[in-house]
Amino acid sequence: MFITIDARTQFRNFQPPPAAYYTAHVRQIIMNILDAVGNTSLVRLRKVVPLGGAAIFAKLEWENPTGSVKDRMARSVIARAEADGRLRPRDTVVEYTGGSTGASLGLVCAAKGYRLRIVTSDAFSFTRWARLPLCVPSPPC
Repeated sequence: MFITIDARTQFRNFQPPPAAYYTAHVRQIIMNILDAVGNTSLVRLRKVVPLGGAAIFAKLEWENPTGSVKDRMARSVIARAEADGRLRPRDTVVEYTGGSTGASLGLVCAAKGYRLRIVTSDAFSFTRWARLPLCVPSPPC
């Protein structure tokens, strides 16, 4: 399905929010999607430790671009393969997956210009396969 938006009609009456909105709601502007990987918030957990105990923080990994901690792994794997010379421009990355690893690799490969071939079992449902929109244009054959 394709959705076409005519910017001339859709945004004719658009009024940007006041500057104070951006100060309160935008942590930072990221110019490259891969810079958003791992750049997630920390939240101090105050009610899970006894009074006077250690400070414990939780990392909000769902803030990664695909919503998964596997974004970190995918970025690291591709960066290591590039550094080792095992991955060069115009190469294709092949991965057996049925879930979030494929979406994370799809994000990284798309951002870096690599082709990605996903191999999966027919045991995975179509709905699970459809969760890979970054790298898979159609269901498996």
